[in-house]
Amino acid sequence: LLSGVMSGEQSLLLEQHHSLVHNVLEKKKKKPDADIAPSQLHDFDGMYIAMAPGGSGVVNITVDYPYLPALFQNGARVVLQQWEADFPGVQTSTPSDSKLEISVAVSAWVDPKVAEDLIQELASIRLRLQSGPLQKYAEAFLKGSGGLTDLKFQARANETVWLLPKDDRLMVIFSVHMLDENEATIARTACREFMDAYRLVPGSLACSFHEATQPPGVLTALPGFQDPGPNTGFVTFTILKDHINTPVKLKKTVTGVMSFRTFFQYHMKSTKYYLHSRMRARVDVLQQSLNRAIRPKIEETAKRTVGGKVFQGSKADTSVAAGRPAWQKA
Repeated sequence: LLSGVMSGEQSLLLEQHHSLVHNVLEKKKKKPDADIAPSQLHDFDGMYIAMAPGGSGVVNITVDYPYLPALFQNGARVVLQQWEADFPGVQTSTPSDSKLEISVAVSAWVDPKVAEDLIQELASIRLRLQSGPLQKYAEAFLKGSGGLTDLKFQARANETVWLLPKDDRLMVIFSVHMLDENEATIARTACREFMDAYRLVPGSLACSFHEATQPPGVLTALPGFQDPGPNTGFVTFTILKDHINTPVKLKKTVTGVMSFRTFFQYHMKSTKYYLHSRMRARVDVLQQSLNRAIRPKIEETAKRTVGGKVFQGSKADTSVAAGRPAWQKA
């Protein structure tokens, strides 16, 4: 995904939006005057979304996200202002620090193209809010306005994001933490592979990985830096002006970088599924080998020695029929 930002090549298609929110709004677009059924949805990153009818065809969306205060403080409000400017009938408010309310009137569904863009934006609400700080910094970096300071904010549990503006580049650093130690071991290998993959596509974002015990030098040099202690490590992306010099490139780059964690999580699940499937296949082969292993039947035989004594011995019946159950011999 990230290595395809500049190349335009085909990449693995991953949905960046919430499918349930998308489906509800799609039905609303087809019947603007009809009221939707109340629903409460959950995002795997700790975001709760409640959708309810507001009368006269209005849709009320309430978002509860514990990291909203940090996002609003560092540029996410630009996204809300952009929604109100681009989509008629959309109003936003923040009744509390961690809660966002969005009201969508019937007039928002008049233009099919605008309505489709609105559905995509609202269905990707977590990603869009998380992209707010990076979008703000990327636009200022492209203009060369200066005055940007190093920014640190939290967008996931146990993980931190740093935005470090330089004269010729903008660095985005993620601390990656996995809840399970086995997943952390796989994640470290995946991060190294991800670091090497960007070299295969010309013009892609530069990527580097540092172990958890060795944070990047640009972080340790920050005043008052406190290591968050991730069990996987730190992933760094470097954005140049060539990556964001058009509105299309800007949106694609910002979205690609901030969706890295979702993209990474998908590959973690896929890797675990592959390992488990190989293990199950191997167990099936071993089970078949055990089922084919049949102990030969031992028959008592009598042998007479030269001296006339009778010696009781045993003889293994190695015939195929000997190892079969009684019902098969018949």
